[in-house]
Amino acid sequence: MAEREVFEVNETNLQQMIAGEVEHYRPKNSPAPEKILPAEPPVETAETPEPSESKKEIKERKRSGVNQSDFTELFLKDNRLSDRRMVYVSKHTYEKLIKYVSVISDRKLGIVGYVDNVMSHHIECYKPTINELYESRIGCKVFKN
Repeated sequence: MAEREVFEVNETNLQQMIAGEVEHYRPKNSPAPEKILPAEPPVETAETPEPSESKKEIKERKRSGVNQSDFTELFLKDNRLSDRRMVYVSKHTYEKLIKYVSVISDRKLGIVGYVDNVMSHHIECYKPTINELYESRIGCKVFKN
């Protein structure tokens, strides 16, 4: 039986490549990767805030709809995921999440469960808008009613 070839792996470089911080390694003989075109700008909807509103005012307005008990019920519920997929967040976001999620959930919930709860709520809240945008590009709805 032939011996396996062992490669030295620089874990830091690999993590940076996955995070998109450095260009991927490409052997000398391989062709250049295809250029990815930037996405089209989002379609403006009737809910687009007035330009005079600051980002802080928009955040405060959005935040005012959920009180502490609603937040706990929506986002801090136990969420054991048996069939999960990998999603990346920035280091900055991860550090914020790791700092508060286990504390405010009394160590009952991990970051993965919290992010899943937040994204599920986001999809439910914005389902009509997501369907409109999806249908304008593809011609059918992504979510059935």
